Amino acid sequence: MPASMVAVADIPAVAAPSWSALTIERLPPGDGLPALAQAFAVPLGDGATGLAWVGFGDAMSVGGFGRAWVGAALGDLAAMRGAEPVLSALAAPGGLRIEVS
Repeated sequence: MPASMVAVADIPAVAAPSWSALTIERLPPGDGLPALAQAFAVPLGDGATGLAWVGFGDAMSVGGFGRAWVGAALGDLAAMRGAEPVLSALAAPGGLRIEVS
């Protein structure tokens, strides 16, 4: 295969980090998020962290809401949309809002 052609299988997929309750840190309110938003610092890999947040109403509608729930929700999003878009959203200004549907 010429050097200018790369098979898709040769490009490694971006893997999501392990998001467990032990790797997610709950943050205090503020930092430009909506009032009462529940915010979390989540690992992006290589020592970097991103921001995930949940609106107060959504958080109150979830049984067992907390760091473990956020980790599971991020894992579900990465499985549905791919790890790269989720990691990009977490790293973006304002972070990633997790909505309960």
